[in-house]
Amino acid sequence: MSTTHNTSNTASAGGKTPLSRAMPGLAFSLASTLAGVVSLFLPMYEFDEEYAMSDEVSSMTLLKALGHSEFRTVGLLISIAAIFVVLGFSLAPFITGGKLTSIQIAGRTGVTAGGVFVVGRIADFIKMKRDNFPFDQLGMGFILFSVAGVLMFIAGFVVRNTANRIEAESKPSDFDVAAASGQAPAGQGQQGFPQQQGQQGSPQTGQQLYQEGQQSNQGGQQPLSHQ
Repeated sequence: MSTTHNTSNTASAGGKTPLSRAMPGLAFSLASTLAGVVSLFLPMYEFDEEYAMSDEVSSMTLLKALGHSEFRTVGLLISIAAIFVVLGFSLAPFITGGKLTSIQIAGRTGVTAGGVFVVGRIADFIKMKRDNFPFDQLGMGFILFSVAGVLMFIAGFVVRNTANRIEAESKPSDFDVAAASGQAPAGQGQQGFPQQQGQQGSPQTGQQLYQEGQQSNQGGQQPLSHQ
């Protein structure tokens, strides 16, 4: 009889489902990604009057920057894409009914896409440094976007580690498998149930009995002496 262990949405030993256990990490991931989405509509820069920037540049947001080649960078593109990818996979466990597989995918996606986001931000900071951009003129949109992405990256590790713990705890032990199959756990049969001596020595004992029988027959066939 085979057994399968379903960890899709069943309650664990503590009475909590995988979704309820992963809820703090998923909420952390959703909050960070939503903060990243909000930051797209906030000003990228807050230039002082001494820079005499145009109204278009002063009111530039990350979302508007996608339509301007002078502001659009590869780092910005992959960072924005990472935000929306993690947002979608963080919502998936709620849509699928809290299946463990969806939680695992959400965690792995958060780590991977979060890492891509961090790489994109580092690339943009390096470019800005080379262009001698005044970092003290960065706006709330740029700062919130960068911070939200880093928090999203951390949330991915939280969700992934939680999913790994749930999977490890849900795996049946050797005793559970043995009880379901009606067999002793591996290694227990040989140690706990020694073989009987009769079975272990039966080949040698049979050979000795055969030899003794042959000797008896030879003794019985000897001619009797005549008086």
